[in-house]
Amino acid sequence: SPEVVLPAMSVLQLSLSSMRPTSRLATVKLLSGLAILHPNLVARFNEGLEALIGDSNRLIGTLAIMTLLKTGNESSMDRLLKSISKFISF
Repeated sequence: SPEVVLPAMSVLQLSLSSMRPTSRLATVKLLSGLAILHPNLVARFNEGLEALIGDSNRLIGTLAIMTLLKTGNESSMDRLLKSISKFISF
């Protein structure tokens, strides 16, 4: 249930901006799995996930895109598609 996950949300938010790639990867992977069950909860991380699209670690960027596709709404999809095209061109 969402109530069980809420206490961990602040820790996950901090982990998204961690200097350690392993922490960012673990956080994005966890959010990606959580987005299947609770997309509305994970949607509050969309801004941080969008920042990770350009991460130097391509796996983190790929997982961030996949998670955003699960949680995004119609208005954010245009912005996401532009980010994906930049991501692919690297």
